Amino acid sequence: MIALFLPVCTLIAQPGRIDTLRIPGRPANEDRVFVWIPAQGVENVQHVLYMNDGQNLFDPSTTWNGRAWMVRESLDSLISNGYIPPVLLVAIPNSDIRHSEYTPEKPFRSLPAEVQQYYRTAVRPNGTSYFRADVVGDAYLQYVTQRIKPEIERRYLKNKSSVKSYIAGASMGGLNAWYAVLRYPDIFDGAACLATHWPLIQEIPSAAGESFMSYFHQRFHTVKDKPWYFDYGDRGIDTLYAPYQQTVDRLFERQGVSGSYKSLFFPGHDHNELYWTKRFPEAIRFLLNSL
Repeated sequence: MIALFLPVCTLIAQPGRIDTLRIPGRPANEDRVFVWIPAQGVENVQHVLYMNDGQNLFDPSTTWNGRAWMVRESLDSLISNGYIPPVLLVAIPNSDIRHSEYTPEKPFRSLPAEVQQYYRTAVRPNGTSYFRADVVGDAYLQYVTQRIKPEIERRYLKNKSSVKSYIAGASMGGLNAWYAVLRYPDIFDGAACLATHWPLIQEIPSAAGESFMSYFHQRFHTVKDKPWYFDYGDRGIDTLYAPYQQTVDRLFERQGVSGSYKSLFFPGHDHNELYWTKRFPEAIRFLLNSL
């Protein structure tokens, strides 16, 4: 589906508050977690949104490329205008082994050993390595579900049994969000996967991408009724995504899933935070209003 933008703001929203926590136990050298509390407080919060690449979500002056998602402003506006219910945002920064942590480990390990080695030693067009360590995608999700989530619920949520938990991200962060729901369907209630990096590296056809499609087929029955948001553009790295996203779309269509699933194509959109900022409100409005 080709997408059109919906208006987000008509009122000036309050900014809320950001707490910085230190939560040990991660398989990498980063233990910070940023928690955004809406201006309305947490008394009535029934939704928690976990997001990958959390250091790129708030302040462009602190990011590697001078761009940020501006999620604080987006969520403030969406909540104040009644488009979404109050939500607690848990922003998890990436680490220096980002590719290793965000790679879906189960389907990756299903590849032949020589193919796994090919990916682990692959380099980007600029000559830098994708992987600085072995794949630890399962250990990362254990950290999110067994360390971060219980600590968030202990600190901020009184009635955690009724809280819905979602996960979101873009590029490799979107791929990891997809995997998180498949790996932990009893924990995550849905996912927003922007510009999902299905090929794993900047190369198609992709054996890894095919293994992800196969894994989705195998696990689809456990997650088909959850809200899913996907999107992609047609500039930069996004030019690699259409074959895989269209395969995902056909999977949902064959199963007759529509109301809990949205897949959007954005012509002219490139692969960076400038465009993800524009698409984030649409993704979150769908995710939080689909159950």
